[in-house]
Order: sequence, then C-alpha cells, then structure tokens
Amino acid sequence: MTKVIIDKSLRLKLIKLKQEAELCDESGQTIGVFFPYEPREMKLPPGAESPISDEELERRRKEPGGCSLVEIWAELEKKSCNSLLSGNPRRKTNWRSFG
Repeated sequence: MTKVIIDKSLRLKLIKLKQEAELCDESGQTIGVFFPYEPREMKLPPGAESPISDEELERRRKEPGGCSLVEIWAELEKKSCNSLLSGNPRRKTNWRSFG
C-alpha cells in the first residue's frame, strides 16, 4: 500500500468521518475512497465477504500453537538445503536473501 502524507486541513476533515467517503477533486471527479482507520475492528470493503465466519476466526485466534516467521524461514531453508543435497534442481532458493 502506498502511503500519502496529507496536510493538516485535510487531516482535520478526514478524522471527523465515521464511515467511508468518496474523495473528489474540485471538478467532482472521483480520485479515491477514504476508509477511516478503526484499530479495534478490521472491516472488509463494502460488498466483500469473508469465506471464514466470525466464529471460526475467533476460534482460530484462541487456538494455541503456531510458528514465528523466523521458525518458518528456518524450516524452509532446511527443506531447500535438503533438496539441493538430493540433487533436485528446481529447489535452489537461498532463503536467507529474503530475510
């Protein structure tokens, strides 16, 4: 996502908005849509539906376990190195270059 720095006068207008708003130039031409930041609740854009129910998402949040990104990279690197040792030419990725 691109970050755009706005001036104070626009900021004061935008922070008053409680719902999404269409942003237009002086001629009325739409230049974009503004969605107010809601840190406590992430919402999908209007018309979009999640394939996963709210109940399932909550269950997954509470589920223990999982791996950190560092652990995932280490496992991928190990698999990549094992593929190189076994002579698999399709798996020659240096995962350290992504970190």
